[in-house]
Parts: sequence; C-alpha cells; structure tokens
Amino acid sequence: MIGPVGMENHVKQIKVMYVFHFNGAFLGGAAQSLLDMLDGLGSRIEPVLVIGEEAQLDELLVSRGIRYYKMFLPNDVVKIGCVNDKEIEKDLYFSYKAAKKLAAIIRKEKIELMHINSSVGKVGAIAALMTQIPYIWHIRELVEEQFGMEFINMDLKRDLFYRAARLVVISDFVHEIFEQKVQLKSEKIYNGFRVERFKQNKSENQMYYPVFLAAAMISPGKGQWDAVKAVELMLKEGYENVRLILAGHGEAGYIWALKKYIKKNGLEKQVQILPYQKDLSRLRKEAFYAITCSQNEALGRVTVEAMLAGNIVIGARSGGTLEIIGRHEERGFLYQLNDSQSLAEAMIRAMRRSSADKDQLLRKAQEYAEQTFGLEQYCRKILNLYDKVLRKPWVWQRDRLLRDLEKTHSEIGNLQVYEKNTNVEQTKKAVERNTLLLRWSEMNQKGLSFETYFKARGIEKIAIYGMGELGRRLYDELENSGIRVSHILDRNPGNMKSILDFTPLDGQKMQVDMIVVTVIRAEYILRNLRDRGYEQVIDLTELLEELERLKNGTEKVFVYSTGSR
Repeated sequence: MIGPVGMENHVKQIKVMYVFHFNGAFLGGAAQSLLDMLDGLGSRIEPVLVIGEEAQLDELLVSRGIRYYKMFLPNDVVKIGCVNDKEIEKDLYFSYKAAKKLAAIIRKEKIELMHINSSVGKVGAIAALMTQIPYIWHIRELVEEQFGMEFINMDLKRDLFYRAARLVVISDFVHEIFEQKVQLKSEKIYNGFRVERFKQNKSENQMYYPVFLAAAMISPGKGQWDAVKAVELMLKEGYENVRLILAGHGEAGYIWALKKYIKKNGLEKQVQILPYQKDLSRLRKEAFYAITCSQNEALGRVTVEAMLAGNIVIGARSGGTLEIIGRHEERGFLYQLNDSQSLAEAMIRAMRRSSADKDQLLRKAQEYAEQTFGLEQYCRKILNLYDKVLRKPWVWQRDRLLRDLEKTHSEIGNLQVYEKNTNVEQTKKAVERNTLLLRWSEMNQKGLSFETYFKARGIEKIAIYGMGELGRRLYDELENSGIRVSHILDRNPGNMKSILDFTPLDGQKMQVDMIVVTVIRAEYILRNLRDRGYEQVIDLTELLEELERLKNGTEKVFVYSTGSR
C-alpha cells in the first residue's frame, strides 16, 4: 500500500510494471511523460519497464537505474478503413503470443500492479489478465482524431478497457472523446512536468522579435505546412523580418518536400528546418513565439513547455491546445485549424500587441503551467490512484474473455499461417537498394554524374518515377545542373503530395526526353510506361551501367522502345 508524497520512509515499496509500445529513437510526449513520472515517483515504487524491441531508451533507463525489458510489442492500430479479417487474425495471434511472454516476466518479477502507458496495444492488458494482477490504462492519444488510425478489433479493445482497474486520460478533450467511444468512465490527470527544466524567466519590457518556433514531429498532423504557408502570406504582406524555425524528426520524404517548397518559393531566409533537438532551451531563448499547429492534440506538451520557457504561444483552436491556451485566448493566441491565413493573422496579432500586454500574458501563462502541470502534484495523484487500486479487493476468476482468446489463438496457430519473421522480399530489395547506392557513391567519387550522361545523349528534360530515397537523391543531384526535372511521379506519394505537384500517369502525356524509374525491381513499371507510348524509359541500375560504359568508351546502342534489354 502506498502513502502520501513525503512519507517515503513509512511506505511499503511496490513493484509496478510499465508497458509502453515505443519503438523509436526520438522521445515523443508520451515517452517523456513516462520518464518524468518515474523520476517523480522515485523510491516509492520499484519500476520495471517493458518497451518495444527497437526502442532506443537504453541509456536513459540505465542512467536512472530502471530495470527494463525489450520485446516485440505489436501495435493494434491501422489506417482508417484498412481493418479486415486477416488483420484481426494477425493482431490477435501476435498480441496473445507476446502477452504469454510478458506474463512470464510478470511472474518472474513478482509484479503487483501494471500501468499501461499508451492505448495503441493490448499486450499488457492480456498479460495482466493471465497473471491476475490489476492494470491501469493510461490513454495518452486519440488514434483516430490525431493520426487517422483505428483499432483493429474495437470490440476486443473495449472488453479489455472494461476490465482495467482504472482508465486515466490526460485532458478534458481526451476524456470527452474517449468516453463517447467506449462508454466507460475515465479519470483525468494532466501530465506532470519538471518545471525547473523548462522555466526561463524573461525580463520586463523585453523586445519581442518576430521569431517563431514550431517544435514537434514533422508530419501533416502536426501542421508545419500551415506554418510555412502562413510565413509565405506574411512575406507577401511585407513582413520580411519574420522568421520560422521548425525543429523535429519525421518522415524523410515529407521533410524533403517541405525543403524543396521553401527553396522554390524563396523562403530560405524566413524558414529554417532543424533536426530533432534533445534540448530545446537554446531555441526557446532564440524564439519569442511558439506555434502549435497540431490537429486534435491530446494535450500538447510542447505548448506547456513553451509557456514555462516564456514564449508567447499560438495554437490551433483544436483539442488539448485549445484547452491549454483557453477558449478566450486567456494564455495565448488561437487560429482556425488547417487555415494558414488564420494562422498568419494570429501571428500578426501577437506581434502587434504591446510589450506590456505580452509581458502580462506571459506571466499568466507561466503561472498557469506551473500550477496545473507541476510534477509533484502529478505524482501525488498517480500514487493516490495506485493506493485506491491496491486497496480494492481484487477477486479473480478464470475470465471468459481469456478463455476465448486462448482458444482463438490456438486455432490460428494450428493453421500455421502467421509467424513473426523477416519479410524476405523487403530484405532483398533493401540489399539491392544499398548496393545501388554504393555504386552511385563510388561513381560520384570518380567524378561521374548523371548530368554527363544526359548531356551526352542530348537529353534536357526528364521525369522521375518513384520519389523514395533514390528518387529524391536523383532529384537533388540534378537540381542545380543543366538537366530539368519537369515531372515527378509516384504511385504512393504519401504526405509529399500535399506539398509538391505530382503528375498523374493516366493524365495528359508528358513531354519529356526521358523517364527515369528509381523503383527497385521496376520491370512492371517500365513495361507499363512503354505501353503508354514513352520510348525513352530507363531504370537506375541500367542508368548506372550506361554511365560507366560512357566513361569507359564502350557504350552500346540502347533500344528503349522495345521493352527488352
């Protein structure tokens, strides 16, 4: 049983397992909130952490002396509309299999209570049922509203939510949406922050230079595109001294597309994109305003951090961001989500406010953040929650749900259709891609370039098919050359299509001298393009060979129109 904060010497330490479906290298809000919580709880618990097998948290956990395990923790979400019987079977099979492994760890470690740190997996809940320990489920995200995802098996997920000892949500926004979906009661506990780590005291009547910081994972859902467009609009209105700093990791193609747009539209002096920053304190000092453009943010950790750091916050009138700033702009400025014009207007409004008004707004926001999100009160609430759960008599019986899961898993297993293994085809393609990149780099070192080949063939204008890593590299190599890339094509351009203009293959025929296909194993694509009447079509492998022949003076006549080599 746990006592109140400040009575560590009189408290029985309990063993709590924290299960977190985290596989990345960069700390997101959920990961940082978990680490802060463990720091704040200190000696009152004995934590055991379970994270994804590819998670790169080892150094942080070892430095804290936290015992941890890494294992396969399958996520149970897919893009909206992609749920089917096969996905449901795979989800159940792998989740149950992982839960059996986790249950063995629970028994070995003699865990008394489980705390599941995110909603995107069910392994922890199933393992808790197997070992008959209570579990708390911390809902830190809204998969549909934030990420355009849905649970693979919502009926099963709701059953597991129902069996939780407590459901915890991180904001009023999540509380409202979550309860509507699952029809279950939850308890709101705002995340806790180490105030001293983020707080910066700003001087009275300071100069507010028009420097804006948007620190978050760079993706469409985080809204950086709106911020770039807003700066472009402000520049047209004469605000030439405005500066926007984007900082964060993200999808490589999407970041690449943003950089291309910035360069193409002459925004390089106004917009800077930086990689993920482990410590934002320097940028917080450099910036005077912070932008949160996220769509339906569950809470908005970066918004709270910005308030503590003394930045004027500007955020989307959406989700947890609205909750933190206030519906009547009590602690910052609001704009309409996905509306770059509205964001530009909010940025201008913030800039035009008097320094005295902004000083007052900063103090109000900083005080609110300290009082609402302090780590000590947060940990006190978590400890009280643990106390309530452990005080309650927990009567366990052989659960019907667990019996059904065991039976279904056995039936699927007998079919021998699902086993976790390496995708051989993807591995082969990765090897081919890396081999091609190595050859490409070796040629560049010898002074060979594709521009040389194209000019020797009288080719001035090309299209690139496939804008993955290889296509982007080719585009970059030719960008400042005499060869014009007039069209880019991709069957699945992903998030890049919201920024760059992709040419549809079934549209009007492109007037280009050659199409270069950068897709590995592109035989079908090459045939398709030639069937559409494009004579000059080549893939990267053949292009490299042609360049080498040209250099060695052994070039051959290549007949592109036949579809054969």
